[in-house]
Amino acid sequence: MNFNHFNEAHSGDGLKGGSKLDEQVYREFEGDHAILRSLALSIKTWAKDGTSLEFDDLDDEPLEAEEGKLLVRVHRLRERDRKIVAR
Repeated sequence: MNFNHFNEAHSGDGLKGGSKLDEQVYREFEGDHAILRSLALSIKTWAKDGTSLEFDDLDDEPLEAEEGKLLVRVHRLRERDRKIVAR
């Protein structure tokens, strides 16, 4: 439905949460049904085979780092009287 937001031929609005990347992907494949079928078939085949992907375990290494200094932030805020604002 995010893609339907970018589809002028779609009768509704689609979901308005479509990102710029959603639009880029939609525009890239909008008229190319053959490549979409090919990609969909590849994904279905991969999912059906149950093939697992292997990842490098380096990302699982614990990372230790010293944090930066502690900062305290003070903000001034003026409360407004709604009656004065309304006048």
